[in-house]
Amino acid sequence: MRVAVIVGLLASPSQAEPPITASEFAAHVGNDTIVYQYTDEVGIADYGPNGSLVWRRKEDFCVAGHWRQEGDALCFYFANSEESHCWHFFLRGGKLEAVGTGRDHTRIREVSRSDHPLDCAEVQL
Repeated sequence: MRVAVIVGLLASPSQAEPPITASEFAAHVGNDTIVYQYTDEVGIADYGPNGSLVWRRKEDFCVAGHWRQEGDALCFYFANSEESHCWHFFLRGGKLEAVGTGRDHTRIREVSRSDHPLDCAEVQL
């Protein structure tokens, strides 16, 4: 039983390898639109140049934001919030996976991507 627990801990993303850097993240996302799955929700990020992005969760409104590296985390800032949302990102099988740095350690994973822009009637700036 102890061996299984130790192996499980070693396989954890935060223990097994360092998170990707901002330049690795930027190279992966490019100017694409990426759909993420987390808990029972879906979010869509439309990445632009210089760390810019537009985010939409499910059928919610779109909101402008930007991301930047802070330490070993990538932190996201949005026009409708004063708080940052920071993540440790990893590339697994050519797709992004991330673990939140907050108390709940939310996990997200890339499920699809497109080179088509996010369809937003209006973007909160």
